[in-house]
Amino acid sequence: MTAPPPSYPMTARLPPCPTSGSIIGRPPAASRSRLDYGSATHVAGREKNEDFVGMDQTPTGLVAMLADGMGGGADGEVFSKLAVRTALANVRASKSSLAASEKLNRAFAAAIDAVRELKAGSERYKKSGTTLIGAVVEEDADRKVRLSVGNIGDSRAYLVDAQGEIECLTRDHTHYEDLVRQGVPPRRPAPARRPGD
Repeated sequence: MTAPPPSYPMTARLPPCPTSGSIIGRPPAASRSRLDYGSATHVAGREKNEDFVGMDQTPTGLVAMLADGMGGGADGEVFSKLAVRTALANVRASKSSLAASEKLNRAFAAAIDAVRELKAGSERYKKSGTTLIGAVVEEDADRKVRLSVGNIGDSRAYLVDAQGEIECLTRDHTHYEDLVRQGVPPRRPAPARRPGD
């Protein structure tokens, strides 16, 4: 299912994120496929970083997860670590015969269950949570590279090709995005005023 592109720019430098799902491609015939990957996070003016990133090689490829904890003083970083570690462990334990998209679906379900269980166990975590984004990249016997990407919340995945073209692979799961997909012109909240403005 493909949604129409949003009618507003997501950022000045990155393209809008109209779709999510699996992408199938074929590496150059003369060589094995090459995948460059890495991670970086930015605190963005907050007191602490609640992001957590995890990557792991699998027998058939690579799995990467990123979570952005929510909750500030209520330990959002606890939830981001729990979600990433649970999802990675689930993919590692998956049968190699499973499709990458199914591995990702099961990993997300396990992470959601773990987060819900932790939230239910303490009043302290009532307002805490996390986003989660993950990718499973695998090369099959026919040398087709399969990329499955999924997300919960507003953390995004981008694909950068060899020419430097950037494509957003995910959609935000926010009330604002729901309105855009329904064709309702959403009102953006006015920027916060600073004292003295």
